[in-house]
Amino acid sequence: MATAKQLDLAKATVDTFKPHIGSKFETTLFAGTSEEGIKSDGVTVELELVDCEDRGEIQCPEGPDSDKMLTRKRFSVVFSGPENFPFFDGVYQLRHAELGEIPAIALSRDAEKDGKVVLLTATFS
Repeated sequence: MATAKQLDLAKATVDTFKPHIGSKFETTLFAGTSEEGIKSDGVTVELELVDCEDRGEIQCPEGPDSDKMLTRKRFSVVFSGPENFPFFDGVYQLRHAELGEIPAIALSRDAEKDGKVVLLTATFS
């Protein structure tokens, strides 16, 4: 999946991702080994966006030296993927054919959503 653009996270909302539920994303895994002994260092895997969750609003400064506060809408995106690879909490560079490159701090999860194993959740604010 070749992508050249990067998603502007300052403008992204839950509505940016909702039309893409069910679509495929890619990421490259961190070094690690699964319980089955599969090494994941540098392996590219396909993820499926299974949900988008509105997380309300948060107040944050406009910049590092600013007293002006901005209101940002928080949201999470939830992905399923191959169960046999180890997923760790950390920064992932997600890639999507239409949305482009998306840097995301993601938390690994082991849960089910609509019969699919949920592996990563990224929250944006």
